[in-house]
Amino acid sequence: MSRRGTNIAAALLGLIVLLLLAVGAMSQRLDHLLRENPAVAECLQAGGSAEECREAAREKP
Repeated sequence: MSRRGTNIAAALLGLIVLLLLAVGAMSQRLDHLLRENPAVAECLQAGGSAEECREAAREKP
């Protein structure tokens, strides 16, 4: 593999790693938010839309 090909492969691998880290961070944040707002979790599990679940979060403290 040429030097340019190696650099491209390393850059792509780096981007994939960053993407996986970002997805992991978002997953942890979502988990934390759902633990703090059980009404939203119930709404999402029942198939509610984002707007419906926001309303459920406002109604139940």
